[in-house]
Amino acid sequence: MAVGPNGWPLESATDASGTVWTRQVPGSSVAVALRLGEPAVVLVHVIRRYHYEIDTLTTAK
Repeated sequence: MAVGPNGWPLESATDASGTVWTRQVPGSSVAVALRLGEPAVVLVHVIRRYHYEIDTLTTAK
């Protein structure tokens, strides 16, 4: 498996039996592709807080 400059293994596809899956940001119409694990939980939480407290997130058109 190929690795990126930071040493993490690269995934060839999202939502395809690997470790990178799309997660819905609660309360918004936005979904993000993140590697599964504790960092993904924290990132979704931060994105949700940004959506509620700073600026409403919308999907790109």
